[in-house]
Amino acid sequence: MMSELEVKVPPAELVDVGSFKVDNENPNRMSPRRLEALKKSIQRYGFVVPIITNKDLIIADGEHRLKAAKALGMKQVSVVRLPVDEVDRRLIRQVMNKLRGEHDLFLDAEEYYRIVCGDKRDLLKQKIPFTSKNFWDIRNLTLHCSISRLNELFTKNNQTSSQLESPKPREKSNPY
Repeated sequence: MMSELEVKVPPAELVDVGSFKVDNENPNRMSPRRLEALKKSIQRYGFVVPIITNKDLIIADGEHRLKAAKALGMKQVSVVRLPVDEVDRRLIRQVMNKLRGEHDLFLDAEEYYRIVCGDKRDLLKQKIPFTSKNFWDIRNLTLHCSISRLNELFTKNNQTSSQLESPKPREKSNPY
């Protein structure tokens, strides 16, 4: 007979920001621009993801969140203290840094479209460190998704017999 797997939910506690230790060997890096975005996110939504440490408060996951919290003047943050050895602490860091998921560019574009339609353009600019490349990728995909969404709505509601088409790139004419 197979028993159900019991998943533990370790308790979180509030700890003074000066109590944490870092090993200065975290391979995960964050640009100053992304750190600013993290700080703005914490200001807007709160410190919603606890820092994960071993029993001695050496950080396994959350160094950037701690840095942002200190920069914001927070005195305490939420922490989950795990009874793990040094190897497991490092494994947790590797797993947490890598298992964040991958974004599907088309689903991202639809999400940005919903944000833009919800009149959250200024918030979007604050939260996402745009580069010239990803700005145009997102803009073009958002345009494509909005046309696709209009196609769906018109087709679903039978309001038109012909579908809108996504704009096609112009072919360069050959003068010869």
